[in-house]
Amino acid sequence: MITETWLGEEDPVIINEFTPSGYTCLSHPRPGDRHGGIAIISKTSLKLSLSPVGVDTINFEHVSVTDNSKAIRLIGIYRPPPSKTNGFTHLRFNEEFDDFLSVVSTLPGKPLIMGDLNVHVNKPSKPDVSRYLTSLTEHDLKQYVDKPTHISGNILDHVICRPEDNLLSSCTVLPFRYGSDHHMIQCTINRLKPPPERRVFTSRSYKDLDLISFTSDLGNATQCILSMDDPNAQAELYNRSIREVLDKHCPEKTRSQKLISNPKWYTDDVRNARRERRALERTWRKTRSNEDRDKFVAQNLLPIITSIINNSFRVGSFPLFLRQAVITPLIKKSTLNPDLFKNYRPVSNLPTLGKIIEYPAVSRFNNHLQDNNLTETYQSAYKASHSTETALLRVKNDMLNELDKGKAIMLVLLDLSSAFDTIDHDILVDRMQREFGITGSAKNWFNSYLRDRSNRVCVLGDYSENHPLKYGVPQGSVAGPPIFTAYAQPVANIIRRFQVAYHIYADDTQLYISFNPKSEEDTAAARLSEVEPLPLEDRIGGSSMKESIQDEMGYCTVYRN
Repeated sequence: MITETWLGEEDPVIINEFTPSGYTCLSHPRPGDRHGGIAIISKTSLKLSLSPVGVDTINFEHVSVTDNSKAIRLIGIYRPPPSKTNGFTHLRFNEEFDDFLSVVSTLPGKPLIMGDLNVHVNKPSKPDVSRYLTSLTEHDLKQYVDKPTHISGNILDHVICRPEDNLLSSCTVLPFRYGSDHHMIQCTINRLKPPPERRVFTSRSYKDLDLISFTSDLGNATQCILSMDDPNAQAELYNRSIREVLDKHCPEKTRSQKLISNPKWYTDDVRNARRERRALERTWRKTRSNEDRDKFVAQNLLPIITSIINNSFRVGSFPLFLRQAVITPLIKKSTLNPDLFKNYRPVSNLPTLGKIIEYPAVSRFNNHLQDNNLTETYQSAYKASHSTETALLRVKNDMLNELDKGKAIMLVLLDLSSAFDTIDHDILVDRMQREFGITGSAKNWFNSYLRDRSNRVCVLGDYSENHPLKYGVPQGSVAGPPIFTAYAQPVANIIRRFQVAYHIYADDTQLYISFNPKSEEDTAAARLSEVEPLPLEDRIGGSSMKESIQDEMGYCTVYRN
């Protein structure tokens, strides 16, 4: 636990930098002030989460966390020293702290209170200290730090718990010489190992599947699909028939599995080697060859899927039920606070048949762009023979060439916020027609693909209600990424007008310009500051595209030899 972090409410970059891999930081900044603040850094496997005490305090800050078992309640406290500036007094603190302890004693979990309370417990004869210690005693609590925690020789940082709970086996003060006037406190906590969590999931066993009987039942269930012309009806009947036949021959079964933390030696290389070994073992144990499986798919399912795709393109309609997604929230990075929704990526699990239909549509769209020279040259995302590596090589090569000439480089990094989630469908369809020549049934197909989408969230097997999506493209889809690059095409068009070098990867844009470091730095900065879009109606990140780019123009770096 760290007190006086001086972190604000929007400091994710700093938090990510000082949070080790495999750990999570729960940061509790002081509202409206850069001072104070408390952070609790813990192993991600402990799954600590905020558990408010339910009391608002004025004379000190506090944050409370527990694990899933709620066996221990860890409370971090920072109390600023009383002064005329803040108006705090010892009397008011002791009164408020006593009330706070009364509430804590009624909450579930053994209390373990630590932090910088700025109470000199090494001077028990002082009235404010005596009142503080009396309050602890009245609540059956004890303060365990017995060595100075401040360079002044005073004990200002405390560790408090109930002796009867037997939480602490040791409490040691360690010298800390890295810019702080406080020392570090190391505690060993007696914590019972919680029972392993279990993951509940459903699966099918294909081990004993009778392929001949399955093929016969599937053929009988889907024989009328080829005679249908409506892709919506075809897709719905296809999906229902597959599920009914699967339920008959290999029904879903619910299983549970222990979630066990991997040891430190279990690295990504070990995981990949183990996965490869298991794949080879499964191949060796198979009694049916892959050729038989491919022949089954070609004879039974391929004609049906082909008919659905062709009818979908012919009438310009993407099947409605394939636009329904299930979202399983994925944490963006293990060090982020799992209690904040913004730290999750809403990846959509979409029906497989829908993705199969998307592939030929995207292929035709990309071929159309390439054949008519409509692709953005310096957009490296979602293009063959392009990647983050090629984008980095191009930008780095340009910069090194200019540095070799004795010039300096000014680089501005742009990142459009929530870019994929805020695409306006009307603007996108209009742009695809106006700038890319997508008309007729192709335009109708893309318009149908975007409209009437919905999703629901799945957490631990529980599903939310369906929620309609009026903006954006689903993350995890096949057509979403190329559609976004088409939507963001005007960004490159606008930048070119200002004769500034640039490179784009999806929603990340780099602007850079070379200049004479002795005389042209102000001129270069002025040129970059002029790069702003015309007042377009595009909505990205909840604001206009112009506002989104201007908001991000503050991240500028100058490179010199």
